[in-house]
Amino acid sequence: MYTVKAFKNYAEVEPSLNKLIDRLYAGDPFYKYEKITMLDDYKPVFFVVYKDMVPASAACALLNMALAYKNAIPGLFGCFESINDFQSFSLLMNEIKKHFQNQGINYLIGPLNASTWLKYRITMPDNNPPFFMDNYHKPWYSSLFEQYGMDVIASYISTSYKRNKFSFSRLEKAKQILEQKGIHIRNITSDQIKYQLTDFYTVSIDSFSSNFLYSPVSYEIFLNLYKDIEKLEDKVTILLAEKSDHTPCGFALAVDNIYDNSQKGLIIKTVATINDSDCKGLGACMVEELHKKAYQKRYDEIIHALMHSNNLSMNILKSKGEAFRTYCLYGGTCE
Repeated sequence: MYTVKAFKNYAEVEPSLNKLIDRLYAGDPFYKYEKITMLDDYKPVFFVVYKDMVPASAACALLNMALAYKNAIPGLFGCFESINDFQSFSLLMNEIKKHFQNQGINYLIGPLNASTWLKYRITMPDNNPPFFMDNYHKPWYSSLFEQYGMDVIASYISTSYKRNKFSFSRLEKAKQILEQKGIHIRNITSDQIKYQLTDFYTVSIDSFSSNFLYSPVSYEIFLNLYKDIEKLEDKVTILLAEKSDHTPCGFALAVDNIYDNSQKGLIIKTVATINDSDCKGLGACMVEELHKKAYQKRYDEIIHALMHSNNLSMNILKSKGEAFRTYCLYGGTCE
């Protein structure tokens, strides 16, 4: 027997969510629990489907008024988890659709926790283990969305480069061109991160403004996203690019793949540059700088993480990389 319950308070829904998460991920070394603390401004409503009084599917419905899709504000659903049961999944999605229909919203996108700054997308099933800071989901999630009739509206990819294919042959020439424009790249140590977060935020807001489904976030949310980076100490590599007047114009963030004990891996998590003609080629230059550092430190693998399939950064070293994992974002009408 199935029942559905709505919650407007996270404290009230948290016990049910925890029971569902325990049911899905108990003993799973790759699952990292994250308490949902950054969604209050988007007025989330949580829906939980119970099967025989046990949580079976859950998600929250929310609106981001700064986000637009096809010239309209879409309904969003995030914090999604479900057992492999299409009936409970269908009941969950039907309730979310009704919720948005009552508000005059006719299109639904997810999973997306309010903003692309936060968690979103579904991981497609494959045989590769997750890497550190990867999206991690149960292998049946994509089939539930597809069976329900939702469309893939965006796809993403993580790409792997083995040591014998690390490439930085264009690095020195690229750095010379940038230095002629007054742009210099320097290393940031983990203990210096807290002093540069304002610079990272300024660059990120400008760099990502043209991204698919972009919407800005507050500095407070940004700080929360980066609060644990300093704790990684020597397992994080950060580059900061500055103009001659010390104005920040780009940064790159990479972390060790601490999930993989079989080899030494580096994950390129973020590469951001401001929209300035003088910065043309800066992103590629920082990527090659990271490849060079990884080669010198005898890393075995580099993973370029979670890139949009249509992003120009996909062309960086594309001929030498191999697809490691793909991800999808889904959309559909609320009819």
